Amino acid sequence: MERWGRLVFRRRWWVLLLSLLVFAASLVVLSRGGSLKNSSSFDFEASQGFALESQQLPSSTANGFELVLGSPSLQVGTPSFATAVNRAIAGLRRDPRVQSIQLPPLDDFAAQSSLISADRHDVIAMVGLTTDSFATATQEFPSLRDEVRSGVLTIHAAGDLALNSAFNTRSEQDLQRADISIPAALLVLVLVFGSVAAALLCLGVGLAAVIGGLAAMYQLAHHIDVSTYALNAVAIVGLGVAIDYSLFIVSRFREELRRRGSVEDALAVTMRTAGTAVGFSGVTVAIGSTGLLFYSGTILSSMGLSASFVVVISVIYALSFLPALLAILGGRVDRLRPSSLLHPLRRRGTAAPAGHGYRGEATVSGFWGRLASLVMGHPVAVLLPCLAVLLLAGSPFTQMQLAEANVSLLPPADDSRQGTELLSRAFGQGTAIDVVVDFPESPFAAPEVAVAYGLGQRLRAVTGVSQVVSYVNLPGVAGLSSYQRLWAAGGNSLPASTRSQVSQLTGSSIAVLRAYTAYPETSQPARSLVSYIRGHDAVAGARVLVTGNTAFDMDYVQYMLDRTPWTALYIIAVTSLLLMLLLRSVVLPLKAVVMNLLSLSAAFGALVFIFQQGHLSGLLDFSPASLDPTIPVLLFCVVFGLSMDYEVFLLTRMREAWDEHGDNRRAVAEGLQASGRLVSGAAAIMITVFLVFGLVSSVVVIKALGLGMAIAVLVDASIVRALVVPAVMRLIGPVNWWAPRWLRRRSRPLGSSMAA
Repeated sequence: MERWGRLVFRRRWWVLLLSLLVFAASLVVLSRGGSLKNSSSFDFEASQGFALESQQLPSSTANGFELVLGSPSLQVGTPSFATAVNRAIAGLRRDPRVQSIQLPPLDDFAAQSSLISADRHDVIAMVGLTTDSFATATQEFPSLRDEVRSGVLTIHAAGDLALNSAFNTRSEQDLQRADISIPAALLVLVLVFGSVAAALLCLGVGLAAVIGGLAAMYQLAHHIDVSTYALNAVAIVGLGVAIDYSLFIVSRFREELRRRGSVEDALAVTMRTAGTAVGFSGVTVAIGSTGLLFYSGTILSSMGLSASFVVVISVIYALSFLPALLAILGGRVDRLRPSSLLHPLRRRGTAAPAGHGYRGEATVSGFWGRLASLVMGHPVAVLLPCLAVLLLAGSPFTQMQLAEANVSLLPPADDSRQGTELLSRAFGQGTAIDVVVDFPESPFAAPEVAVAYGLGQRLRAVTGVSQVVSYVNLPGVAGLSSYQRLWAAGGNSLPASTRSQVSQLTGSSIAVLRAYTAYPETSQPARSLVSYIRGHDAVAGARVLVTGNTAFDMDYVQYMLDRTPWTALYIIAVTSLLLMLLLRSVVLPLKAVVMNLLSLSAAFGALVFIFQQGHLSGLLDFSPASLDPTIPVLLFCVVFGLSMDYEVFLLTRMREAWDEHGDNRRAVAEGLQASGRLVSGAAAIMITVFLVFGLVSSVVVIKALGLGMAIAVLVDASIVRALVVPAVMRLIGPVNWWAPRWLRRRSRPLGSSMAA
């Protein structure tokens, strides 16, 4: 890294030109854009059953959407209602992008249809599109939705296409609203540096990294499905990480330049110290992000890849583009200083003569040095209250409830959310549990009918099941022999409406027995009912799969829980190994892991307190609900890496002091004094960025991620780093720095003099 710093100094204009060419290429890739989609693929029982249904059952809206049109005063069968519906969709009928529009009979008051609500005040219009591309349909949906207007009816869109379009649109709008984080971050940088030039330098590198990360994300979207949430995740992580890395490098460069006077030497030392720490820190954050790859088939995989890309790009810019600019600017990096009143944090402390500390030990002047000395003078008295506060803050985590979330991730007033909820409320018969029977051949043969009939009778007798709908549970038909004769004759004697219903529940080899229950989808009674059915649904000669929203929710949550221990083990093990190599200590990485877990516990407690229990739901505009498993997983993987940022920069400065004089307490105080102001400034920047995204985002995943990360960083940079870390390191003593012989480096320590 030292040689790299000197090379950048000597070839600064070439490095700058190459960086600008990379930035220009990022702009070109970003201008091409790409389509984002929240898709998933799993191999558990509920997904297998759903896949069979998708393959064999008819679906008229695979590339289309649904409209729910209703009126509190008009009903189906009245001429005024029919006229209002036809006028509302007249624009769609003329649009060449629309292939078909399926409606129930509007002028027949006695008409029975699944497209008519129970109170007959709402109808469903199923709109099919000509395009075969879901991405194209998503892009065209907003203009198609705008063509549906009525001054008489309430109209809501529903379905996967409408929801995906809503997530895309809101993610882009949230990103635009989050632009206010840029001037806010600039203000914090000016306060930290006392120099507008240095602040602009860090902010510029941050914006360049975000643009590069977004370009990489959209390029990835041309090859795999990338979640709409990745757009905001890249901006949140990229802006916070890149500015922080720039902050540490610029600050160390200014410090070394004042000490050495030579721009080349200052840059070389900066790269060897802060540059090395940035490289290791970037790897730890990227490791946290790649932990999301354990959740293959979910939206987390693409988010993890996208976040890893932006972290890597942030490190590259921080170690190439930024040093080249520093080499060119030299001492001019301190230009454009505001009044000294605007940067009181710039005062620095220096080591005081021996004999002024506790027990005859050297002390360190400056706020952070005195704080560290005070804490280490009373470590137990400081540590115990801090641990009590952290454990109390994390206590709501023990009440966390997990459930798959979909429409509840959107604001309550969102059109597609209201439409989807209206479909379930006005047209549903309760919670549906689909029992999919997969036969070797046609389900209409006599033996297969007998198997399905027996299973249907057992389902009807299960406590909690209110109704079973299938091809062997039809009105006016009773007894197994009657069903066998009926289907042997092809079912031609059935009414047209009944034959249509049967076609929606049978395929070439499957038969769906749809059991309804009054239990809410994510309630424990509904989950218990699914578990009971799965335990008693075995039949001879066929495979039985239970699916539906409740079953999918259960399997999805279990899928996430099964992978979480391996994800945590991977992140903790690899991060600890990297810190061992950087710090040449076995104890410090283990302590760092424990400190991170304390910060995370407070963030998880806040998630439950706010988003599950509903505190601040009115202020933040969301509906309280069980947490989607992606939220705590995402928070853990991202925050664990980010928390290591401060641990790396804090401990590397302590390591430098330890290598210089071998005094543990003095090393802790000097390290905290040297990095405390920067860690606080970096934390203030991250908290500002994260809070802005958390407050302006309308999608719960990004709102929870932003607020959770802000809380974790606040706790981490204040209570944990300023109080808990010095107390723990004082209690552990010189053992902090122990390492086996094979781990000790033979190379020059991080903080050694350049005189050699």
